[in-house]
Amino acid sequence: MSRSRCRVGVENSVKNKKFRSNGLRVGGAFLIVLMAVLAGASRDQIGKFPSGDSLYFLTIYLGGAVFGWLVGIRPLLLVDEVGIVVKNPLRTQSLRWEDIREFQARDAVIIELVDGRTVRFVAIQRTNLSKMLGRRSFVDDVVDDLEKIRLRHLGDQPPAVEETRE
Repeated sequence: MSRSRCRVGVENSVKNKKFRSNGLRVGGAFLIVLMAVLAGASRDQIGKFPSGDSLYFLTIYLGGAVFGWLVGIRPLLLVDEVGIVVKNPLRTQSLRWEDIREFQARDAVIIELVDGRTVRFVAIQRTNLSKMLGRRSFVDDVVDDLEKIRLRHLGDQPPAVEETRE
């Protein structure tokens, strides 16, 4: 898949723009389908529920499907007029544009907040090859797009800095 098809343009309206990893979505969907197929193939064993083996197989298949959903399908960065919603595998956070100081492209998308906290979006990560070669990756493109959207919402004003009392 070429980078131009992966890149999310900023020219479009910001209404519910989504950033996510297509590779993780495909992997998560594949894992869920694989667990369903394996559960169907061992239905004779699972049909003997509540024997020890049937509980073991049922737990493995259900756990694999839940893992595929949590890691592959659920992660999402949703951008709207009010702010962003970061859906990581186990936690969802809503952030307003005024609370965001900047976006950084490290090994993943890092969101620095005005109060000093950081939020990490794990679904979009820098590939090892781009790290070794020092090349731009999809993480850099996403961070550039998010920064443009943030500046458009804030009207080019610098982020508020909390005053410290001495």
